[in-house]
Amino acid sequence: MHLVPAATRPERRVQSGGWASVKGVGAIAVKVIRTGTVGTGRNDGRVNFDQIARMDDGAPRVARIDDVPALFYLGIEARRELWGHVGLVPTLEWLSRIFADLDLSRMTNSDDEVVLAFLSEVSEPASAQTTGLLAHGNAVLHPMPLFLAIKEVIAWADVDGDAVPTSDELLAVFLSLSAEAHEAAMPTEGAGFDQVLAEMTLTRLTQTALLYPEPLELLSASTEGIWYRGWSDRTSAKVKRSLAKRPAAQWAEITGVDLDDFLSLGWLFYNLWKHEGFTCIEPEFFAQYAVAPEAVDFLMDHCTVSIAELRTQLAQERSENASLWTRYKLQQTPFVRIDDGTLLPMRFQYVIQRIFGDHLYLETEHMLRATDSKKADHYAEAMRNIFEERVGEVLRRICTYDESGETVLVEEAEMKRVWRTNKSTLPKICDFALFRGHGCILIDANMRNLPQPFAEGEATIESLQLEIEQRFTTTKFRQLLSTVELFMNRGWNRLRTAVTGRTRFVPIVVVPDAGIPGDIAVENAVYTRAFGLVVKYNENPNITKVHVPAILTWRDLLRLDGLAERGVDIFVLLKRWRDIDALGRFGREQLPVPLSEFLDRRYPDSPMSQREHRRGWDLFEHLRSHVEQHAIAAAPAALRQTLAAEFAHQRRQLPTFDNRHEFTERDGRAMRITNSSSDCD
Repeated sequence: MHLVPAATRPERRVQSGGWASVKGVGAIAVKVIRTGTVGTGRNDGRVNFDQIARMDDGAPRVARIDDVPALFYLGIEARRELWGHVGLVPTLEWLSRIFADLDLSRMTNSDDEVVLAFLSEVSEPASAQTTGLLAHGNAVLHPMPLFLAIKEVIAWADVDGDAVPTSDELLAVFLSLSAEAHEAAMPTEGAGFDQVLAEMTLTRLTQTALLYPEPLELLSASTEGIWYRGWSDRTSAKVKRSLAKRPAAQWAEITGVDLDDFLSLGWLFYNLWKHEGFTCIEPEFFAQYAVAPEAVDFLMDHCTVSIAELRTQLAQERSENASLWTRYKLQQTPFVRIDDGTLLPMRFQYVIQRIFGDHLYLETEHMLRATDSKKADHYAEAMRNIFEERVGEVLRRICTYDESGETVLVEEAEMKRVWRTNKSTLPKICDFALFRGHGCILIDANMRNLPQPFAEGEATIESLQLEIEQRFTTTKFRQLLSTVELFMNRGWNRLRTAVTGRTRFVPIVVVPDAGIPGDIAVENAVYTRAFGLVVKYNENPNITKVHVPAILTWRDLLRLDGLAERGVDIFVLLKRWRDIDALGRFGREQLPVPLSEFLDRRYPDSPMSQREHRRGWDLFEHLRSHVEQHAIAAAPAALRQTLAAEFAHQRRQLPTFDNRHEFTERDGRAMRITNSSSDCD
């Protein structure tokens, strides 16, 4: 098996204008109906709708059936008939492999190669017409139609059949589903401005949650940083005493499975799909790779769903007219279990997310709460403290990049110590204040995941507004701004920092990647509701002393970390990002956009810092070692020493973290990890 460390190149950063699709990653294109503009010609916190509309004119989008004249639209009944004549297993296997190739290509910016390989099997003139669309930057193989096609195959294909559709038929299906998803995302005909914007916001929120790319190369650093550490010093001794020694041990205590054993399964899947072209897991796989039985049982019980169960679930979704984008259960159980025990991933990225992502915590907290709610509360508190601690670690790293020593981090405990008096109780203070010169970035960590109804497309605009209001506007944002007022009223001239009349504040809440996503429509909703909070600080229209509070994801913070490591002044960058004016005066932004899109325009290749790369690399190598040790232990006693020497030799042929940039794919060596009793006879 080709066991090469995870790629270290940054994820592709594609510019995305408003409602257009980002190529291979983003949301289905949504046409904006121009019903007028909002705003009074000054920066009043409301967004000019026409600006949003213009952002997509001529922008790349997801290709639809009308774009390829050589192909005919296949409606739902035509697709049902098509799927009824093909075999479920071989068709799902093919679609899943295409999806996996597309997901795996993101880290190496090679998604066009995946599309061209597929189009090479499409007949002319459809192939040429579609290739032309690709050449102009449009997405041809997009996660949304692939996802929808897989759901239809599971629902309607012949369970016992062995036929597969032609490439032409498959392309027609993808483009037809793109057209239908596009129409489903259109605002209600005749709707007024507020309703149009509300519908678009909810659609974008759901699509972003569904399509958020989290390959192993990015997840592994977070997995290592969360689970392979002790509990934070922020957690009280009383709470710690009720928990296992560390997060990984707590996970094992709740599930009965060693975390290394479970993560090693994901590591094996990743290598086999990326380097060996695997499409399924056959029943003998687990014995062949000496996987711990407890890990196998947990995977089968918690991460797989039978064809019969899934068909029932999908039929219920359709009968209830559920959203096209409903996905939570499919991500929770990403493997389809065939009657003979074979496992097929509906989407390979969901497998990686399921094993390495936020489900590790969410599921175990739920399991623990069912038996011991008090301990579950302690577990939740301790994990929140770890998130806060990780944010602080990144901010301290940012300070170290500044050799002048001008970048200084002030933490909540220091602010409380300086400002506390015996006469009064201090208002709430944010977690961190990062100073440099006349800039102050105020940061509060909030481990709040996106509630399931928003990810499922079942929420209302009122519930989204309530989420923003209760979780941010009246809580976290006010906490940030109360800290601003303490700095302004009580002053600060300590730790090589000083607050003066020239100090400019940028208040930020950092949420997990599974939290509220960075999307232009969501950004608009947050900005509009938060704008009024800072008006009193900015009476001079030409000077913004306190910027409108914003929400950043964990990955946004890591991009800032990587940019700071490269010498970029993130204070200037963030102030420019939040310097918004409806008229675009003085070079300001005219529209609030997510930080990720702002960075895409200025720093399209912004990798994570070396420290984060190292975290992911170390976990990758740790899991490699764990798999090797299981293989050695499962081999006949007489062969163990030889097998260990073989693994050691193969390791020497692989790159290290320090020389990885010199390593090329041709330098890799094939490596098999099996129960050697069959291979060494």
